[in-house]
Amino acid sequence: MKRRGALGRQSGATLFVGLMMLVLITLMLITAFTLSTTNLRVVGNMQFREQAIAAANAAVEERIGLTQSGVAASALKGQTTHAIDIDRDGSSDYSVAVSMECVSAKLDVAAPKSSLSLPKDMSDEGTWDTTWDVRAAVTDSRTEASLVMYSGILIHLRDAVKKAACDA
Repeated sequence: MKRRGALGRQSGATLFVGLMMLVLITLMLITAFTLSTTNLRVVGNMQFREQAIAAANAAVEERIGLTQSGVAASALKGQTTHAIDIDRDGSSDYSVAVSMECVSAKLDVAAPKSSLSLPKDMSDEGTWDTTWDVRAAVTDSRTEASLVMYSGILIHLRDAVKKAACDA
C-alpha cells in the first residue's frame, strides 16, 4: 500500500521539467533559424554591392573608352546609361547611369608627343591632364536595388577635345 500512496502523490514535476526543456529547445531553434536567415541576407547584400561596384566600373570604363576611340567630346559631358551583363548570360543584369563633370585641366608639357597615340594631323596640339568627378548610379534590373558610386579620374585629352569638354 505504501507503493500506491507514493504513486498517488506525484505532482507532475517530470512533466513540467520536460515541457520547459521543450520550450528552451524550441527557442534555441528559432534563434538559430533567425540568425541564419539574417546571415544569408547579409551575404546577399555583400554580393549585390560587389557586383554593383563591378558594373559601375565597367560602365565608367566603357564611357572613358569612348573618349579614347576618338568620339566627340560631347560623349564626356552629361549622363549616359549603360546596360551591363555581369554574369555574361546574354541579358542585362544592371543599368548604370554615368555622369561626368570636368573639375580641372592642366597642360601636360612633360609628356612626349610620341607616347600618345594621336593621329599625325593632331600631333602638334597640346595634351591636357583633365580631372573628372564621376557619379555612377547602379540599379539591379531584377530587384530594383540601387547603389551610387562616386570616384575621380584623370583623362589625357587633346587640346580640341579638352576645349569642347571642359571649357564649355
